[in-house]
Amino acid sequence: MAKSNHKPIIKSEYEYLHYDAEMLESEMLEAAIAAVEQGMPCDTAAKGYGVAESTLRDHVHHLEHKMKSLLVLKPNEEQIIADFIQQLVQWGYDLDTFDIKLLIKGYLEACDEIAIHFKDNLPETSFIRSFIERNNLNHCLSHNIKPFDTVMRQKRMAQFFNHLQAIGDILPQNIFHYDEIALSNDPQAKTVITRRSTRRVLSAKEGHNMNISIMVCGSAAGQFLPPLICYKSSYLVKKWTNAGPTGAVYTATTTGLLDMQAFAFWFERILLETVKQNSEQKLVIGNYPGHYFTPKVINLALENNIQFTDLPKGCTPIQRPLGIAMYKFLQNEWKTILSNYQKETNKIEPVSMQQLAMLLSQLWLKVGQQADTHLQEAFRANGIYPRNPTPSKKITQKQDPPKDVETIGKAIDAVLIDLLRNSRYQ
Repeated sequence: MAKSNHKPIIKSEYEYLHYDAEMLESEMLEAAIAAVEQGMPCDTAAKGYGVAESTLRDHVHHLEHKMKSLLVLKPNEEQIIADFIQQLVQWGYDLDTFDIKLLIKGYLEACDEIAIHFKDNLPETSFIRSFIERNNLNHCLSHNIKPFDTVMRQKRMAQFFNHLQAIGDILPQNIFHYDEIALSNDPQAKTVITRRSTRRVLSAKEGHNMNISIMVCGSAAGQFLPPLICYKSSYLVKKWTNAGPTGAVYTATTTGLLDMQAFAFWFERILLETVKQNSEQKLVIGNYPGHYFTPKVINLALENNIQFTDLPKGCTPIQRPLGIAMYKFLQNEWKTILSNYQKETNKIEPVSMQQLAMLLSQLWLKVGQQADTHLQEAFRANGIYPRNPTPSKKITQKQDPPKDVETIGKAIDAVLIDLLRNSRYQ
């Protein structure tokens, strides 16, 4: 077998030359990027420095995008937003990457700023990742659990009451619960009398159905705050607010649901106006996600000694104070008001938006007559006030006075006599 004339020195020389070529290509690419940054066109720089034009464009666009992303928020703005996120986490809100995106988007829109390299002012995931790294935040895996598992629900409730215990004793007039409800301008289907063989009944109606969102809030002392009424529209018409509930405020969103700006509007115009004269500690309970809190809302809450806390996840409406006290009552009364209005006006179409505020005023008058008792019983049934980790979850019903032994005995005797008489004749 013939010996090979291949010398090891040739391989070493090849590796050295290849390494030198890579270094030269990297230096030429950096020089081309610097030339483009000084104003030279990409195609001219690519031909002059001997690099691929597509590679040069990729590097230039990546660096330009990275520099723009870093300049979206100023360092002091980033620090303030990071502090707000930590405050929300301390209050018990679980924020994910998308929540932080919405929080930054809401901040930019509140400042009337437009980030042209963010689609609809919504930051990209890469920007959020660098934001978390720059501000000493951390990702933590959230373990999924069954929302209706009895054991886990009890643990969540125990954690919730431990959190309330750590907050301390608060007067009932300073404990509030807020929630969002939806009402329709149509009373929906109702039960009618028909022939036995009839299987389907159709009701002819004109117009279109529409839901409105209402932010309601009540205290453990029985105070029912004025509502925030949100219409589904791109703008708010003044006549939609005529003859509405006393003290109510109005807004409009394209989805008909409350968003970050609507929540901040309700907080400043309703809740803050109610409690700002009181310097004592206030507790506000709700179930809104953390990205609904704008920096301004958090600042005002801290300045006015207001602490937010979230209800345990997986809570059903019956486990919320307003769910126990108001939901069923509001829905039933609203259907009655709509039905009476259609009968009085002899109209078959849904109620127009011009008349909704007037009908809502009638609803709030009826609610106000019973709100104090219902709210106090609801907070007691939930164990929030007075503090009770094992509440009954039921509102105490009004009981009839106890009957005396003689009355009970006469009733039993009458039933026994009837039974014996029927058995005898049979």
